[in-house]
Amino acid sequence: MGIIVFSSKNAGLLPLTTTKRSVDVSSSVYRRAKPRMRDVSKQWISYTNIRKQAIDDAKRYENQAKPKSIFEVAQREAVALPQIVAKPKVKMANISYSMPLQRVRSLADGLGNVNMSYKDVGINSFEHAYTDLVGDE
Repeated sequence: MGIIVFSSKNAGLLPLTTTKRSVDVSSSVYRRAKPRMRDVSKQWISYTNIRKQAIDDAKRYENQAKPKSIFEVAQREAVALPQIVAKPKVKMANISYSMPLQRVRSLADGLGNVNMSYKDVGINSFEHAYTDLVGDE
C-alpha cells in the first residue's frame, strides 16, 4: 500500500516498541499518523474495486508508469492514482452440464479445433445457439 517513514534525531521519540522491532500502536505519533494511513488505504481500495470493472483501461495507465528506486520517489501530500471509470457490471450466469466426451470432441472438431477446451466448446456452442435462436445483440 505504501511506506511511512518516521524519523527523529531522538530515537526515543519514534513510535517503536522497547525492542525496536515493532511499531508501538499506543504511541501518540503513530495514533496521529494512523487516520492519514487509513485515508490513503481507502483511496487505494476504492481504486482497486473500480479497477476490476475497467481492467483494460487500468492496465493501459499502469503500463505507462516507469519503475523507479524508492529513494527517487518524492513525498506527496495526496495520493495520485489513475482516473478510471467503472463500467456497469453485467450480471453473469454460469452454465454447467455434462456430455459424452466423443460428442464434445466431435463438436470441437466441427468448430474448427479438435483440441479446444471443454469450456471453449461450451462458450462457442452457446454463441452459435444464441445467434441462431435470438439473433445478434
